[in-house]
Amino acid sequence: MRISALVLLCLLALPLPAADALLELARSAPASAALRDAILARFDEKQLAAGTAFAGEGGEFLFALRAASAPALYIDDMRRGELARLPGADLWAGTASLATGTSHKFEYEVSGRRFGGRNDVPAYLPECYELPGVPQGTLTEKIVHRSSIYPGMSSDYWVYIPKQYNAATPAALMVWQDGPEPRQPQRQLSHAERSRQPHPSGPHPGDDPGLHLPRSGWRAADAQRRIRHDGQYLRALSSR
Repeated sequence: MRISALVLLCLLALPLPAADALLELARSAPASAALRDAILARFDEKQLAAGTAFAGEGGEFLFALRAASAPALYIDDMRRGELARLPGADLWAGTASLATGTSHKFEYEVSGRRFGGRNDVPAYLPECYELPGVPQGTLTEKIVHRSSIYPGMSSDYWVYIPKQYNAATPAALMVWQDGPEPRQPQRQLSHAERSRQPHPSGPHPGDDPGLHLPRSGWRAADAQRRIRHDGQYLRALSSR
């Protein structure tokens, strides 16, 4: 209980419970009120009700769901057992270990029917996280690029500058697509510092408020991504 209380205090001190602290609480106090409160602080009700809530660190993952009856967890089409019910709510949670260096999919079975899940669950390798002793670079504020190649389109991007980068020495540029994503700057940190390459961090495909959307429910960014597969995207990246 003392460990659980310490972990919960760490969670409460954060604006959003970190995945590693949440996993430690799940291991030390499964099916507890402390875990319930941490899950409710981490995920919004929409995620829990839709069955899409998960948190991971490396190959260790926690899954949480709101359901009226016990849900069975399936990962990569294999049953991994039932989640445990948390006190005082129709809230369920469980942990699983997944292979790293690849992505996974998960879903639930509730009352005999498949429900929820996602197809894009990344299990990052150790080198995708900040490493002790690696110098810390800087990430710029969001920069908006207005394209001359695709009139009316704009994209957000960020530039990460490794601490060891020397502006007097030419360096390669690494571009990461389809950002932003919360862990992306951390994922890039160790590699960028080792390679000493400045690079944009997660350019978002962008938006065009006047763009005609070819399909109901599409966002402008979805349509813009398709348009940018026309062979001119490399020119657009190098035009700034």
